[in-house]
Amino acid sequence: MYDVNGSLFPSSKRTPTHVALPQRTIVVLVRDVAVRRQIEAAFGREASVVSCATIREMRDILGSRPVTTIVTEPTDSRGAPTAALIQDIKRLFPRTTLLGCVSRATSLSAGSLDLVRAGVDDLLLKDDLDLAHVVRLVTAAARLRCLVDVLWPQFAPTLDDVLAPFLRFGLEHACAPLEVTQVAAALGAHRKTLWARCQSRGAPSPRELLSWCRVLAVAFALDDAGRTADSIAVELAFPSPSALRNLLQRYLKLTPTGVRARGGSAYVTRCLTERLRTSVPLRRAIGPR
Repeated sequence: MYDVNGSLFPSSKRTPTHVALPQRTIVVLVRDVAVRRQIEAAFGREASVVSCATIREMRDILGSRPVTTIVTEPTDSRGAPTAALIQDIKRLFPRTTLLGCVSRATSLSAGSLDLVRAGVDDLLLKDDLDLAHVVRLVTAAARLRCLVDVLWPQFAPTLDDVLAPFLRFGLEHACAPLEVTQVAAALGAHRKTLWARCQSRGAPSPRELLSWCRVLAVAFALDDAGRTADSIAVELAFPSPSALRNLLQRYLKLTPTGVRARGGSAYVTRCLTERLRTSVPLRRAIGPR
């Protein structure tokens, strides 16, 4: 495996389409030891945090194990820019979440902008690392952007240019419960307009679609085999683990273990796609966005 500069990654059995990860591993490419420790403390026992100092060390780790999340600064300890590596990871391992680590004072610097252009899913501010809930929230939101990047091409042909923005917004913001009025306001429409549009197309109601987005977010998290339903419930702002399990029972008739056994997010994607296809056929289809 090669990066965009032609540098070799160690050989690995990983593929861009892997589904289940045997453990949740977060790799941190940050020079300041104190910052590394803050990141480790923020995740606690929810993940195995591995630190490295150079791009070469990062390549070695990527070649030896599955990685769910990467946190990186604009340059490594030797001053080498990480942008090229980020681009290659984004292409080869789209399910791996990429977070840029910067300070609030340098968030608009050239280095930070290079991270954004390279394709990081979000920026993690060093100033907020002592707030564990903020770190987890940013990470969860970034994971959902990965979900959309990976799974959206399967949904887009099923939707027209009215329903596509609604479902995409719901998926991108499924880390917390959403009301139809919130989505309507974000899309510049009235909630009754959204209901009417869904009804006229024979599609599920806006409320059901938002619930499906939450189901898919849960399934995507369950793809990481080391995750527990309890930790996912906290990450996705469910009132309780029981509420998460009840949602899966209502829409899939499955427990979290059952969702994993059926194939995780790949299975839920097929269920939702089938739910959309069994509605009244839509007249116009759109390509991937």
